[in-house]
Amino acid sequence: MKKGLLFIFGSTGDLVRRKVIPALHSLSEEKNIGKKLGFSELEIWGLGRRDFDRATYQDFACHSNNCSLSFRESLHYFKINFEKDNFCQPCISLFSRDRLNFVYIALPPFLYPSVLSQLGELKKRSFALRILLEKPFGGSLQEAKKLKKLIEKEGLAVFLADHYLFKKAVFSLRPREFSSLEIVSLEKVGLEGRVSYYDQTGALKDMIQSHFLNITFRLLPFEKERLKNLSLVQFKRGQYQGYAQELGKPSLVETFVDLSFQTEGRSFRFVTGKKFAQKLSYLKIDQAKKNLEDEKAYQRMLRCFFQGKKEKFVSFSDSLLTWEITEIFSHQETSLEIYPDNQNPKTVL
Repeated sequence: MKKGLLFIFGSTGDLVRRKVIPALHSLSEEKNIGKKLGFSELEIWGLGRRDFDRATYQDFACHSNNCSLSFRESLHYFKINFEKDNFCQPCISLFSRDRLNFVYIALPPFLYPSVLSQLGELKKRSFALRILLEKPFGGSLQEAKKLKKLIEKEGLAVFLADHYLFKKAVFSLRPREFSSLEIVSLEKVGLEGRVSYYDQTGALKDMIQSHFLNITFRLLPFEKERLKNLSLVQFKRGQYQGYAQELGKPSLVETFVDLSFQTEGRSFRFVTGKKFAQKLSYLKIDQAKKNLEDEKAYQRMLRCFFQGKKEKFVSFSDSLLTWEITEIFSHQETSLEIYPDNQNPKTVL
């Protein structure tokens, strides 16, 4: 059985270090990994702009992750400059013509078109590729439509990542009747090293556009026609008191959203925010409440990606619909309220 090949674009980012590397390490430690995933072991190539060599990247990736020696040895690094045209040209020799090349992309969305175009060139040269594209899928409905068109033009096999769909409480959800849906995710942390990304995104796009609406679509297959019957009940936006200081400049970006709406006799409430006194994450369908905390979500998502279970991932049509819904709310005129750091969740629920 041949080795698997995984290429990580954006391999020195916070998300990869905190979530992806530990999940890959856990998968590598599973028994009978070859039978489950279709390869004997995984060779991982980190692609990034930092001036790392292989040993430096191994230290970076395994810092606080307690990597086994065999997993550490599976890690490689190749420096690329995303600002250059055809930046992937030097790394083509790393890809294999006789194996399926797995690709995970966790970069700022503005880089997605150029990365996907260059992967399209590899496909034209008969390289087999399977791509996992981290959220957000574009920064707006217009950008998402352009990305979808590009992917279809290049004929790429792209899976859209959303680890919330792989949390234990969500993974087994099936369409069902319900009267009310409430999803809450309140965090203790602030920007967490995601300064540039978060201030261009905010809580509405970061959490509700992807995670919360994708969960909703697992319960209620959402057709465009339903948008005509959607009515807003409440939309509150807030920003924690220390955000501007942490960011280093004033900002009108929200770090908290309390959104309620109705459609066709069903009510929805989505609450998300940062810098609360305690972490709180749950899904409530009518009176049934499920905890959304799950440390194995990325592990479950990557396993399904390697196995090619595309039905477990977000569809392109659903992703476009989440943007349509989000843009209905984002055009609402709402004030931005400042709330204290470490606020008690009970004050907003």
